Amino acid sequence: MSRGRKIVVGLDVGTTKICCMVAETSGEQLEVLGVGSHPSEGLRKGMVINMDKAASSIRKALSEASMMSNCEITRVVTGVAGAHVRSFNSQGLVPIHGREVGQRECQKVLEAAQAVPIPAHEQLLHVISQEFILDGQGGIQNPVGMKGVRLECKVHIVVGEVSKVQALIKCCNKAGVSVEDVVLQPLASAEAVLTPEERERGAVMVDFGGGTTDVAVFISGAIKHTASIPLGGVNLTSDLAIGLMTSMEEAERIKTTVGCCMPTMVGRRQTVAVRRADSPNPAQVSLQVVAEILGARTEELMRLVREQLEEAGLMQQLAGGVVITGGSAKLPGIVELAQQVFGLPTRRGLPRVEGNLEEVVAHPEFATALGLVMHGANSEELGEHILGEPKGILERMRRWFREIV
Repeated sequence: MSRGRKIVVGLDVGTTKICCMVAETSGEQLEVLGVGSHPSEGLRKGMVINMDKAASSIRKALSEASMMSNCEITRVVTGVAGAHVRSFNSQGLVPIHGREVGQRECQKVLEAAQAVPIPAHEQLLHVISQEFILDGQGGIQNPVGMKGVRLECKVHIVVGEVSKVQALIKCCNKAGVSVEDVVLQPLASAEAVLTPEERERGAVMVDFGGGTTDVAVFISGAIKHTASIPLGGVNLTSDLAIGLMTSMEEAERIKTTVGCCMPTMVGRRQTVAVRRADSPNPAQVSLQVVAEILGARTEELMRLVREQLEEAGLMQQLAGGVVITGGSAKLPGIVELAQQVFGLPTRRGLPRVEGNLEEVVAHPEFATALGLVMHGANSEELGEHILGEPKGILERMRRWFREIV
């Protein structure tokens, strides 16, 4: 590895798969060296339920990525999601008495914005600056060097249950790696698939994963809303297994090979052979029936996302449209269905990366892993604040956890 370059590893610990990505970075350049993917065990809806099984799955994905990249993996940046994570917006204010704004004043106003009561079982994960306001003038991204009397800052705060995050960290440790940072998964996915123009115009990223569907909304270039819905691709497979009276394995095969969530996109006479436990002979099932089952659950999920956006008052600010990513985003018809539900321009979000592995990585299921790599690559360059996020969060979490056990 040449001087000035470093290796960053992103580890996406999902409900249905573990994805590991190894990249070499230098400045704004990023080259993916290897990826590893393995079916996930020991997790449900983004949270660890069996530490040994989860650690074993992580270890196998790490091994695959290590072999492809020819790198020894000892440290990772991993993502967190699930119902235990919640987020909200806050605002802080500090007087500066006509002085010039420096890094110290920015730090103070960020600390004032995050000075909100948090329950004892939760831990601060992110404090992300949205905008600074100097003497009533908003929309300022960096006030350093400006003069004024009063400095305000709007931030997006993300917290999670310490026990759940610590379980994830311990699984990684059991798999033989240390955790450099823990990042909210939809923030990582958005980093990999959203364009600067979409962030500026107002866009919602929907990360349609196996166990959860994660949402991130950006307006005027800043994060405004994040959320996690405990439904995902596993629910589509379960509905299909029930509707076709077959096993989860057979339902997953049908979903991934001939599934579609728009009945109008399937021919009326098209069928698929379905193996059933109660019969030695496969049954012929109309693909329109398959599409109706998958479409019903997918539409329900999209409407849940829309309801969240409406409750937050954000639907009218999304000129940049909807970007769908995650493993389940590959389902044919999902873009067209989302366009109907949201009434907004919609596209499938593919990770943006160049290099020898471009064709391998440019798929929705690698969005979070690439975003984690990008976060890890940027963290050192951005110094003490990463998008307004104070460093040292992991160490404070470790100390807090040691105090309660």
